[in-house]
Amino acid sequence: MTGQRKEQETLLTVEAAADRMGTSVRFVRRLVAERRIGFIKLGRLVRITESDIEVFIEAGRMPAITSSDGWRAARRIALWLISQVTGGSAASVSFPRVATRFVTRGQMAGSAVILRRSRARGMRAGALR
Repeated sequence: MTGQRKEQETLLTVEAAADRMGTSVRFVRRLVAERRIGFIKLGRLVRITESDIEVFIEAGRMPAITSSDGWRAARRIALWLISQVTGGSAASVSFPRVATRFVTRGQMAGSAVILRRSRARGMRAGALR
């Protein structure tokens, strides 16, 4: 420091930080223990600054996805899942309507279950139409 006093930041207790973030006290304590959030130790006391909370919240911000981007990504993942289940290449597998229904709802796990069931019955993924 150059002799000028840094603006005093508000130090929050773990309970106040949890209230500020809308989470449980246990979650905030876990963040501190895993060092995923900045904190200050004053002896045995743990304090968290409001700026550290803001930094943590901003780090978790995810950009919005347009519906067309989401569909392309989901279709690419579904084709990969189909190729893994059938043992063929994704290019040679026709895209089943059942998987399409699940992918559009964003339930990739559901389409994988359907495909596993179809393989157990001896059907190829293209036969699900």
